[in-house]
Parts: sequence; C-alpha cells; structure tokens
Amino acid sequence: PLNKMMRKIEYDAYTTDHMKIIKRNADRLLHLTSQVLDFRLIELNKIKLRREKADIVSICKRAYACFEYEATEKQINCIFNSSFESFHLEVDPTKMEKIVYNLLSNGLKHSPERGQIILSIEQIMERGLKRAISR
Repeated sequence: PLNKMMRKIEYDAYTTDHMKIIKRNADRLLHLTSQVLDFRLIELNKIKLRREKADIVSICKRAYACFEYEATEKQINCIFNSSFESFHLEVDPTKMEKIVYNLLSNGLKHSPERGQIILSIEQIMERGLKRAISR
C-alpha cells in the first residue's frame, strides 16, 4: 500500500522524505524477520551460501541509508566512506547485507547520544578490503 500511495499522489518534500523512511524501515523489518528464519535454518544446518559477484559498496550504501534517519534522531554522527565507487567480490549478497545491517544496527544500539559510527571500505592490500565499523 505504501508504494501505491507514493506513486499516486504528489506530496510535499517533508512527507515524501518521511514516506521513504517508512519504506526503508519496513524493508529493514522484513530483513530482520528473514534473519530470524535464517537463524533457525543455521541451527538445523540447512543453510547454504549462494556465492555470486556482488558490489560490496552498493550493499553497504543500501544498508547505511536505512539507518540514517535513526542516527539523526539519536544525534549520532553516521559516516560512510569508500575508496571505491564500486568493488565486486564473490560473496553471498544476502548474507553480506545481513552482516552489514547487523553491524550498523548494533552500532546504533550501543552508541551514546552524540556518538559516531563510521562505515568505511578501504583498500589495504593489492587485492584486499578492510571493512570497519567503529564508534
């Protein structure tokens, strides 16, 4: 219904921004539900990795965008840095996204008001990446 509302009617910028936040948070809840189900599958040893070439920068940017509003509300300075426009690796994109979501979620949960969270992707070796979240 939210997608339909967003397409049908023109809203002012404030309302449009908040509807986008609602959409991102709904997507985040869907991810969390999926994680709970995946956890059960892991317990039963029935989960498999689906490796494919995926852009790590895009995965991190999407996850980061889901937490920007919450960070602003908690007055936490959230910073995303990447040395790359894109960086493709053979990973399970769904699992990688869940990892980044969990790291950011935990960072927000455990950061004090006016704290700082940095999600940074940097080259540290010829073929390696450093992924770090700090507070």
